[in-house]
Amino acid sequence: MASTQPSPTNLIPRDYIRIFKEGYDLSMPPHDFRVWDRYLFSKLPDAKETPRLLKLFTMVIKGLRGVPEQNIRTVGQWCEQGTFFEEAMNVIDSTTRDIVCQDFLEANKAIFKAKPLGLSEVQTIHQTRWFEQAKACITFIDPFPTNPETVNTLVQERKEAYFAFGMVVWRIMPEPDWVEEDACLDVWYNLGFAIAPQPEQRTMLFEGYQKQYSETCGASKTTFESFFRCFSNGSMFDQLGTGWDTTAMSRSFCGNLEIFLLNKKYHQQDASVWRLHHWTYISDKEVISMKGRKDWGVFEKARVDYALKQHDAEIMFRKDFWAEVLKSLEDPLDLHHAIKNPGLHEYLKKWCAEHNKPESIVDRIYCKNPILSH
Repeated sequence: MASTQPSPTNLIPRDYIRIFKEGYDLSMPPHDFRVWDRYLFSKLPDAKETPRLLKLFTMVIKGLRGVPEQNIRTVGQWCEQGTFFEEAMNVIDSTTRDIVCQDFLEANKAIFKAKPLGLSEVQTIHQTRWFEQAKACITFIDPFPTNPETVNTLVQERKEAYFAFGMVVWRIMPEPDWVEEDACLDVWYNLGFAIAPQPEQRTMLFEGYQKQYSETCGASKTTFESFFRCFSNGSMFDQLGTGWDTTAMSRSFCGNLEIFLLNKKYHQQDASVWRLHHWTYISDKEVISMKGRKDWGVFEKARVDYALKQHDAEIMFRKDFWAEVLKSLEDPLDLHHAIKNPGLHEYLKKWCAEHNKPESIVDRIYCKNPILSH
């Protein structure tokens, strides 16, 4: 993979500090492969240990006192020289004497005594390792956080945006079923892939993100702050337009995506049809129960709006039926509008007639939801 990638722009010393700090402040691994390598994340074989490595860095950087940026540079120099183990142990011994950090250092002595890999390009193994580390960090709940004040909604939103940014930079296509594992892994939906009913639209959308934010696999074109600003203030669609051929997309898709991304600025509730689309990719077990969602209300509304509420064998039939309907529509919002006028029951009868489906399918969909059938 990497051999066909162009060489990324060289980083200057302060870039290493800035990029490390962007991830470090959110307890996430650096998004640039060169910074990720310099600070030895590339050598950590067990992704589940990544939160412990970040906590170790926190203890050492704070233990050095002084200006954090300079301390980050110092720690990077130790890693480059292969002296991080000795230097970090000295700092811990002379300050907190944290047993957990000391044990972690000892258990990974071989890693911390060696120099970075010296990566000049990203291979699939590095891509996978970064993803697993980022996933471990975003789903990790520290029972004894070093900085309790950072455990809040705003930081979590930034953390999820950072994860999304990393997916784009490392060119890892998000999957809709990741959310089954943890609500924090809702990146497929958050980046707008639920708005794209056709596979080629999802491909073009992801390529649009890459053109705007990824210089090469593992190296970004811009800062995370720039991405987050667009991600949270509703201007992401305008950014995508600078590197994305919107003329090749349907007008309805572009309009729906623009509104979806703009809703993030005003915290507007999304149309339930987008969660319905998401649901068609989720496992049968999770179609019935998606607990722990921060926007559970939207999932629940989709369950009611589209007769997925029933916990019976027919729910799988309904799921497959809606997937077929959505794939046939140029604009999925047609379903959303049909809820009120003329009503989904009548809309689906018309759809069945147009697609040579027996009208009895509609009765089967609503047989246990008579309220919606009127």
